[in-house]
Amino acid sequence: MERVALFNEVLALIGVLVFTHLLVIKQRIEKAHLPIIGFAVWGIFSFSIGYIENSEGTIYQKLRTTPFLYSIFCYFVGYYYLYRYSFHGLKNMSWLLVIGCLFGGKLAPALGVLLTSDSNSTYKKNINILLIFIFMLEMVNLMLGNHHGSSTLILIFFLVLIFRVSGDLPYKVIASNFFTFGILTIFIVFFVSLHLVFEEFQQFYNVGFSFFSGGDSNLLWRLMFWAKLVGEMSFYETLTGIKLATPLFNPLESSSAFIVASEPNALDRPYTLGPHNSFVYLFVRMGGIFFFCFLYFLLSLMKSLSVLGDLKSKLLIITLCVATISLSFNVFLETPLYAGIFWSLIGLCQRHLKFERYK
Repeated sequence: MERVALFNEVLALIGVLVFTHLLVIKQRIEKAHLPIIGFAVWGIFSFSIGYIENSEGTIYQKLRTTPFLYSIFCYFVGYYYLYRYSFHGLKNMSWLLVIGCLFGGKLAPALGVLLTSDSNSTYKKNINILLIFIFMLEMVNLMLGNHHGSSTLILIFFLVLIFRVSGDLPYKVIASNFFTFGILTIFIVFFVSLHLVFEEFQQFYNVGFSFFSGGDSNLLWRLMFWAKLVGEMSFYETLTGIKLATPLFNPLESSSAFIVASEPNALDRPYTLGPHNSFVYLFVRMGGIFFFCFLYFLLSLMKSLSVLGDLKSKLLIITLCVATISLSFNVFLETPLYAGIFWSLIGLCQRHLKFERYK
């Protein structure tokens, strides 16, 4: 449905117009926007260089790698428009839930956090409503026979449950420097481990899943895909990425056989397929410099919200945590189905920080 309605593209266009108005008419850019502008500029350079270097891809194929780039501008929609209508209860936010379920089911729980934000209610009551909402969403999926994304919803449910039973402890942890350093370290170890997996299991890429003699092929497919993408990066690409407008993998290589097997005739697959982990996607496409800047920005945003400590800030932290889980196990930031809503939420969080600091 999103492909027909072009909901994300409309949001991004509005964001571009808002940014242009700020830059040309008002000639004033707020400090909070600088990281986002930096991400967009890096993305534009990445696409431009990749477009020039890739002489074999068609214009259509190259443009199919841009949803992550243009969706960044949805941030300005969240900052200037979404914030105006947030935190006013279910009546004014119900349209967001509809959008979340229709266009971005994996973000529906995150939007559910916003729906529960009733400043006249208690923290625990809001979380209870959210848990019920996620449980009902999972039950509806199972009743409809839709098992896609069920594992993600279960993880989200238990994450929110931890916030429910742990009081202020999770927020104190998030506010600590140890949390930021720990997450950054985990991702460094994660990417190094993927490179080691690629080196250790070279035989898999020659014989396929029979190498493992069974097991969860879906989980193994993701792991070996991630390992292939990271393991084949040169040192220079580790820093700057393989660029946008380029194929994510070479479908003609024997090591790519397990990837193209499901759709052998899909010529655009190297440009449209995501690794079902947006963190891996960002690292491979945009490089380590961009990735760790993005990750540090996300962690700093959570930390700043934790320091505020009010009800809305706590619910926004849960929103970001829910979205982060979806980032880790799904095609997310690289698809217009979810990317625009994610960046809009980032904009909402930034505006909330400004409002609370200067009210």
